Amino acid sequence: MTIYWLMFFVPATMALSVRSAKRSIFVLFGFILTLIIGLRYQVGGDWGSYLWQIGYHGQQTILQIFETGREPAYRMLNWIAYRAGLDVWFTNLVCALLFTAGLISFVRRLPEPFLALAVCIPYLVIVVGMGYTRQAAAIGLVLLGLNHYFRGRIILFLGYLLLAAMFHRTSVMFMAIAIVPYIQRRPVSAILLLPIAYLFYQSIIADEQDQLVRTYVESSYATSSAGGLIRLLLNACFAATFLLFRRRFALEPMSALFWFWTSVVAIVLMPIGVSLPTAADRLGVFLLPLQPFVASYLPSLVQRNQATFVRLFVLALFSLIMTVWLFMADNRFAWLPYNFWLLK
Repeated sequence: MTIYWLMFFVPATMALSVRSAKRSIFVLFGFILTLIIGLRYQVGGDWGSYLWQIGYHGQQTILQIFETGREPAYRMLNWIAYRAGLDVWFTNLVCALLFTAGLISFVRRLPEPFLALAVCIPYLVIVVGMGYTRQAAAIGLVLLGLNHYFRGRIILFLGYLLLAAMFHRTSVMFMAIAIVPYIQRRPVSAILLLPIAYLFYQSIIADEQDQLVRTYVESSYATSSAGGLIRLLLNACFAATFLLFRRRFALEPMSALFWFWTSVVAIVLMPIGVSLPTAADRLGVFLLPLQPFVASYLPSLVQRNQATFVRLFVLALFSLIMTVWLFMADNRFAWLPYNFWLLK
């Protein structure tokens, strides 16, 4: 448990003392996070499943991996690990690198990067990064793609999004969120973007549509997401905060529209989560970056002499969230104790 608190308190302490730092500091922290996430041993709720997938995917041919059409990038990493005589640590480490690279590049561009990083630790890093390997890699790639999106490089962003979908298909949700601001600002872009969106749907979702409905709507799994509503509520609270104060965020028009629609989706998922908690929760995972984004702007929304209090409030909130999860979550045993692969 100590390692988890260190992961939180290092950026939390920095958030109270400095507003930013040299690039090398973020690279170092990202490197350490990559090792902690990627070289974990018997940590995470799906650890047994990931071990089984190494052997299953490793015995397939490359043609079979890509014929299925379902998360081929993740399957390919497992294939390489199995054929090279490695283990699940190889796949985990590559996915951790993608996740951490996206996370660090994202928070570095926010007004208060260390505050944003501390907000990410309890759930996005510890739970998702160490428990949802495929989603974590996909989120990292989406965050890397957003760096290009906000600079107007929509084609590069779509390339990152396509790669993200090869790790987890639900990441294509960002396709819908991302193209709406472009069409709003440049209606003629619909001529290009709408056909691309259709191709994304046909190649990634269409063949699996019936299976997705059975899994996330009709089966008992559809209502088995423990804590899902709480996570959706937290997303919705940060979304509502952005919508209420968005004119004070001083964002570029494209960025403002993107976060506007991201916030709208986060709020819409809340009522959906009442009847379909698992489906809404799985989509909500990809909206988690909304929390550090909004949190990093909160100190600038108040007077300077109140900014420290806001930082303390945010850090206290996420410290409480982490405490509740570590001591009360039904599946906390899967993360405790933390074991390092090289020391197993």
